[in-house]
Amino acid sequence: EPHKCSFVDLVSTAEAQPPKWFVSHAWSTPFSQTVSMLDFHVKSRDLPPTTAYWICTFANNQHDLGELGGDVLQTPFAKAILLPACVGTLLLVDANCTPMTRAWCVLEAWVTTIKATGKRFDVAAMIPEKTYMFADEWIEPGPALRMDLGNGAHKDVVGPENGWFPGTVATAGVAVKVENADASQKKDLESILRILAGSDKDAPPPAHCQGYDAVNKAYHALFRGPAMYAFAMNGKSEELRQLLEAGSEGVDYRNAADGSTPLFLAAGHGQEK
Repeated sequence: EPHKCSFVDLVSTAEAQPPKWFVSHAWSTPFSQTVSMLDFHVKSRDLPPTTAYWICTFANNQHDLGELGGDVLQTPFAKAILLPACVGTLLLVDANCTPMTRAWCVLEAWVTTIKATGKRFDVAAMIPEKTYMFADEWIEPGPALRMDLGNGAHKDVVGPENGWFPGTVATAGVAVKVENADASQKKDLESILRILAGSDKDAPPPAHCQGYDAVNKAYHALFRGPAMYAFAMNGKSEELRQLLEAGSEGVDYRNAADGSTPLFLAAGHGQEK
Protein backbone atom coordinates (compact mmCIF):
# COMPACT_ATOMS: atom_id res chain seq x y z
CA GLU A 1 0.00 0.00 0.00
CA PRO A 2 2.75 2.58 0.73
CA HIS A 3 3.91 2.24 -2.90
CA LYS A 4 0.39 2.47 -4.42
CA CYS A 5 1.26 -0.08 -7.09
CA SER A 6 0.34 -3.60 -8.12
CA PHE A 7 1.94 -6.59 -6.45
CA VAL A 8 3.68 -7.49 -9.72
CA ASP A 9 5.16 -3.97 -9.98
CA LEU A 10 6.44 -4.33 -6.42
CA VAL A 11 8.20 -7.68 -6.76
CA SER A 12 8.99 -8.06 -10.47
CA THR A 13 12.60 -7.93 -11.60
CA ALA A 14 11.69 -7.80 -15.31
CA GLU A 15 10.32 -4.87 -17.28
CA ALA A 16 7.82 -7.06 -19.11
CA GLN A 17 6.34 -10.48 -18.39
CA PRO A 18 4.08 -11.47 -21.30
CA PRO A 19 1.61 -14.01 -19.91
CA LYS A 20 1.25 -17.47 -21.40
CA TRP A 21 -2.15 -17.90 -19.73
CA PHE A 22 -4.79 -15.50 -18.54
CA VAL A 23 -6.59 -16.50 -15.33
CA SER A 24 -10.33 -15.78 -15.17
CA HIS A 25 -11.81 -15.93 -11.69
CA ALA A 26 -14.34 -14.23 -9.41
CA TRP A 27 -12.24 -13.52 -6.31
CA SER A 28 -14.26 -16.23 -4.57
CA THR A 29 -11.87 -19.21 -4.56
CA PRO A 30 -9.80 -19.92 -1.44
CA PHE A 31 -6.19 -19.03 -2.20
CA SER A 32 -4.97 -22.54 -1.36
CA GLN A 33 -7.35 -23.96 -3.97
CA THR A 34 -6.24 -21.33 -6.50
CA VAL A 35 -2.63 -22.44 -6.04
CA SER A 36 -3.64 -26.11 -6.25
CA MET A 37 -5.52 -25.59 -9.53
CA LEU A 38 -2.71 -23.52 -11.06
CA ASP A 39 -0.14 -26.15 -10.09
CA PHE A 40 -2.33 -28.89 -11.57
CA HIS A 41 -2.71 -26.88 -14.79
CA VAL A 42 1.06 -26.52 -15.09
CA LYS A 43 1.54 -30.27 -14.65
CA SER A 44 -1.37 -31.28 -16.90
CA ARG A 45 -0.21 -29.00 -19.71
CA ASP A 46 3.43 -30.02 -19.13
CA LEU A 47 4.42 -26.37 -18.75
CA PRO A 48 7.72 -25.13 -17.34
CA PRO A 49 7.55 -23.91 -13.72
CA THR A 50 8.43 -20.40 -14.92
CA THR A 51 5.19 -20.12 -16.96
CA ALA A 52 3.67 -16.67 -16.48
CA TYR A 53 -0.03 -16.44 -15.57
CA TRP A 54 -1.88 -13.11 -15.65
CA ILE A 55 -4.02 -12.78 -12.49
CA CYS A 56 -5.83 -9.49 -11.93
CA THR A 57 -5.41 -9.72 -8.15
CA PHE A 58 -1.67 -9.28 -8.59
CA ALA A 59 -1.34 -7.63 -12.02
CA ASN A 60 -3.81 -4.76 -11.60
CA ASN A 61 -3.00 -1.79 -9.41
CA GLN A 62 -5.73 -2.24 -6.80
CA HIS A 63 -5.09 1.32 -5.54
CA ASP A 64 -5.90 2.84 -8.94
CA LEU A 65 -8.47 1.01 -11.05
CA GLY A 66 -8.93 3.80 -13.57
CA GLU A 67 -7.93 1.43 -16.40
CA LEU A 68 -11.14 -0.52 -15.84
CA GLY A 69 -13.33 2.36 -17.00
CA GLY A 70 -14.40 3.12 -20.56
CA ASP A 71 -14.16 0.58 -23.39
CA VAL A 72 -14.06 -2.90 -21.84
CA LEU A 73 -11.96 -4.15 -24.78
CA GLN A 74 -9.26 -1.68 -23.74
CA THR A 75 -9.10 -2.98 -20.18
CA PRO A 76 -6.05 -4.95 -18.98
CA PHE A 77 -8.21 -8.12 -18.99
CA ALA A 78 -8.96 -8.05 -22.71
CA LYS A 79 -5.52 -6.76 -23.64
CA ALA A 80 -3.82 -9.61 -21.77
CA ILE A 81 -5.94 -12.28 -23.45
CA LEU A 82 -5.37 -10.81 -26.90
CA LEU A 83 -1.58 -10.66 -26.56
CA PRO A 84 0.05 -12.89 -29.22
CA ALA A 85 2.07 -14.69 -26.53
CA CYS A 86 -1.04 -15.61 -24.55
CA VAL A 87 -2.12 -19.19 -25.30
CA GLY A 88 -5.54 -18.76 -23.77
CA THR A 89 -7.61 -18.48 -20.61
CA LEU A 90 -7.76 -20.69 -17.53
CA LEU A 91 -11.07 -20.32 -15.70
CA LEU A 92 -10.92 -21.11 -11.98
CA VAL A 93 -14.28 -22.17 -10.59
CA ASP A 94 -15.19 -22.09 -6.91
CA ALA A 95 -17.60 -24.41 -5.09
CA ASN A 96 -20.55 -22.10 -5.81
CA CYS A 97 -19.72 -21.69 -9.52
CA THR A 98 -19.62 -17.92 -9.02
CA PRO A 99 -17.80 -17.12 -12.32
CA MET A 100 -20.82 -18.41 -14.27
CA THR A 101 -22.85 -15.52 -12.83
CA ARG A 102 -20.31 -12.74 -13.30
CA ALA A 103 -20.40 -10.60 -16.42
CA TRP A 104 -16.64 -9.96 -16.44
CA CYS A 105 -15.91 -13.70 -16.41
CA VAL A 106 -18.37 -14.33 -19.24
CA LEU A 107 -16.81 -11.44 -21.18
CA GLU A 108 -13.36 -13.01 -20.75
CA ALA A 109 -14.74 -16.27 -22.15
CA TRP A 110 -16.20 -14.32 -25.09
CA VAL A 111 -12.88 -12.56 -25.80
CA THR A 112 -11.07 -15.91 -25.69
CA THR A 113 -13.46 -18.07 -27.71
CA ILE A 114 -15.13 -15.61 -30.09
CA LYS A 115 -13.22 -12.31 -30.34
CA ALA A 116 -9.77 -13.92 -30.50
CA THR A 117 -8.61 -16.61 -32.91
CA GLY A 118 -6.92 -19.86 -31.97
CA LYS A 119 -6.96 -19.30 -28.20
CA ARG A 120 -7.60 -22.11 -25.71
CA PHE A 121 -10.13 -22.01 -22.86
CA ASP A 122 -9.34 -24.40 -20.00
CA VAL A 123 -11.54 -24.82 -16.92
CA ALA A 124 -10.25 -25.91 -13.53
CA ALA A 125 -12.31 -26.83 -10.48
CA MET A 126 -11.93 -28.70 -7.21
CA ILE A 127 -13.65 -32.01 -6.52
CA PRO A 128 -15.31 -31.40 -3.13
CA GLU A 129 -14.84 -33.75 -0.20
CA LYS A 130 -17.38 -36.60 0.11
CA THR A 131 -19.36 -35.59 -2.96
CA TYR A 132 -18.76 -38.37 -5.50
CA MET A 133 -18.36 -42.11 -5.04
CA PHE A 134 -16.67 -44.79 -7.13
CA ALA A 135 -16.95 -48.49 -6.25
CA ASP A 136 -18.61 -47.55 -2.94
CA GLU A 137 -15.64 -45.39 -1.94
CA TRP A 138 -15.57 -41.62 -1.58
CA ILE A 139 -13.41 -39.91 -4.18
CA GLU A 140 -10.71 -37.82 -2.54
CA PRO A 141 -10.95 -34.02 -2.94
CA GLY A 142 -8.59 -32.44 -5.43
CA PRO A 143 -8.24 -30.56 -8.72
CA ALA A 144 -9.85 -31.42 -12.03
CA LEU A 145 -9.19 -29.80 -15.40
CA ARG A 146 -11.26 -29.58 -18.58
CA MET A 147 -8.56 -29.02 -21.17
CA ASP A 148 -9.29 -27.32 -24.51
CA LEU A 149 -7.45 -29.23 -27.25
CA GLY A 150 -8.67 -26.95 -30.05
CA ASN A 151 -11.22 -27.41 -32.85
CA GLY A 152 -13.97 -28.19 -30.35
CA ALA A 153 -12.13 -31.11 -28.72
CA HIS A 154 -11.67 -31.38 -24.96
CA LYS A 155 -9.93 -33.69 -22.53
CA ASP A 156 -10.62 -34.09 -18.82
CA VAL A 157 -7.63 -34.55 -16.53
CA VAL A 158 -8.34 -35.36 -12.89
CA GLY A 159 -6.03 -35.39 -9.88
CA PRO A 160 -7.86 -37.71 -7.44
CA GLU A 161 -7.92 -41.38 -8.38
CA ASN A 162 -11.19 -42.46 -10.08
CA GLY A 163 -12.42 -38.88 -10.05
CA TRP A 164 -14.09 -36.91 -12.83
CA PHE A 165 -14.80 -33.29 -13.72
CA PRO A 166 -17.40 -31.96 -11.21
CA GLY A 167 -20.92 -32.19 -12.57
CA THR A 168 -22.02 -29.12 -10.62
CA VAL A 169 -19.55 -27.00 -12.59
CA ALA A 170 -20.61 -28.46 -15.93
CA THR A 171 -24.35 -28.02 -15.30
CA ALA A 172 -23.77 -24.44 -14.15
CA GLY A 173 -21.81 -23.87 -17.37
CA VAL A 174 -24.65 -24.97 -19.66
CA ALA A 175 -27.09 -22.79 -17.69
CA VAL A 176 -25.18 -19.55 -18.31
CA LYS A 177 -27.24 -16.66 -19.66
CA VAL A 178 -25.08 -13.59 -20.04
CA GLU A 179 -28.16 -11.37 -20.01
CA ASN A 180 -28.75 -12.48 -16.42
CA ALA A 181 -25.13 -12.05 -15.27
CA ASP A 182 -24.11 -9.51 -12.66
CA ALA A 183 -21.26 -7.08 -12.05
CA SER A 184 -20.16 -4.96 -9.11
CA GLN A 185 -20.66 -1.80 -11.15
CA LYS A 186 -23.86 -1.29 -13.17
CA LYS A 187 -22.00 0.73 -15.78
CA ASP A 188 -19.57 -2.17 -16.32
CA LEU A 189 -22.45 -4.59 -16.82
CA GLU A 190 -24.15 -2.29 -19.33
CA SER A 191 -20.88 -1.72 -21.20
CA ILE A 192 -20.22 -5.47 -21.40
CA LEU A 193 -23.74 -6.24 -22.60
CA ARG A 194 -23.51 -3.52 -25.29
CA ILE A 195 -20.25 -5.03 -26.53
CA LEU A 196 -21.76 -8.52 -26.70
CA ALA A 197 -24.94 -7.26 -28.35
CA GLY A 198 -23.09 -5.05 -30.84
CA SER A 199 -25.15 -2.07 -29.67
CA ASP A 200 -24.28 1.61 -29.95
CA LYS A 201 -22.22 2.79 -26.98
CA ASP A 202 -24.88 5.33 -25.99
CA ALA A 203 -27.86 2.97 -26.33
CA PRO A 204 -29.17 0.89 -23.44
CA PRO A 205 -28.30 -2.81 -23.81
CA PRO A 206 -31.17 -4.95 -25.14
CA ALA A 207 -32.92 -7.49 -22.93
CA HIS A 208 -32.39 -10.25 -25.52
CA CYS A 209 -30.50 -10.44 -28.82
CA GLN A 210 -28.60 -12.74 -31.15
CA GLY A 211 -25.31 -11.52 -29.71
CA TYR A 212 -26.23 -12.85 -26.28
CA ASP A 213 -27.39 -16.12 -27.83
CA ALA A 214 -24.05 -16.55 -29.60
CA VAL A 215 -22.12 -15.97 -26.36
CA ASN A 216 -24.34 -18.35 -24.42
CA LYS A 217 -24.03 -21.04 -27.08
CA ALA A 218 -20.23 -20.77 -27.15
CA TYR A 219 -20.08 -20.93 -23.35
CA HIS A 220 -22.44 -23.92 -23.16
CA ALA A 221 -20.32 -25.80 -25.71
CA LEU A 222 -17.43 -25.83 -23.25
CA PHE A 223 -19.44 -27.92 -20.79
CA ARG A 224 -21.97 -29.94 -22.81
CA GLY A 225 -20.32 -33.35 -22.43
CA PRO A 226 -19.79 -33.40 -18.66
CA ALA A 227 -23.16 -31.68 -18.14
CA MET A 228 -24.92 -34.45 -20.09
CA TYR A 229 -23.10 -36.99 -17.97
CA ALA A 230 -24.12 -35.24 -14.74
CA PHE A 231 -27.77 -35.05 -15.81
CA ALA A 232 -27.77 -38.72 -16.80
CA MET A 233 -26.07 -39.76 -13.56
CA ASN A 234 -28.62 -37.86 -11.46
CA GLY A 235 -31.64 -39.07 -13.43
CA LYS A 236 -32.49 -35.61 -14.77
CA SER A 237 -33.96 -36.81 -18.05
CA GLU A 238 -35.72 -33.53 -18.91
CA GLU A 239 -32.52 -31.48 -18.61
CA LEU A 240 -30.66 -34.11 -20.65
CA ARG A 241 -33.37 -34.03 -23.31
CA GLN A 242 -33.12 -30.25 -23.59
CA LEU A 243 -29.37 -30.44 -24.13
CA LEU A 244 -29.80 -33.11 -26.79
CA GLU A 245 -32.43 -31.01 -28.56
CA ALA A 246 -29.93 -28.15 -28.73
CA GLY A 247 -27.40 -30.42 -30.47
CA SER A 248 -25.67 -33.78 -30.32
CA GLU A 249 -22.24 -32.40 -29.41
CA GLY A 250 -21.06 -34.00 -26.21
CA VAL A 251 -22.88 -37.34 -26.43
CA ASP A 252 -19.54 -39.08 -26.96
CA TYR A 253 -18.14 -37.61 -23.74
CA ARG A 254 -16.40 -40.28 -21.65
CA ASN A 255 -16.12 -40.20 -17.90
CA ALA A 256 -12.49 -39.99 -16.79
CA ALA A 257 -12.97 -42.71 -14.17
CA ASP A 258 -14.48 -45.59 -16.16
CA GLY A 259 -15.00 -44.37 -19.74
CA SER A 260 -18.81 -44.50 -19.58
CA THR A 261 -20.85 -42.09 -21.72
CA PRO A 262 -23.97 -40.03 -20.92
CA LEU A 263 -26.19 -42.22 -23.10
CA PHE A 264 -24.83 -45.42 -21.56
CA LEU A 265 -25.54 -44.02 -18.10
CA ALA A 266 -29.02 -42.82 -19.11
CA ALA A 267 -29.90 -46.21 -20.54
CA GLY A 268 -28.75 -47.84 -17.33
CA HIS A 269 -31.18 -45.59 -15.45
CA GLY A 270 -34.06 -46.51 -17.74
CA GLN A 271 -33.96 -43.24 -19.69
CA GLU A 272 -33.62 -44.70 -23.19
CA LYS A 273 -35.96 -42.16 -24.72
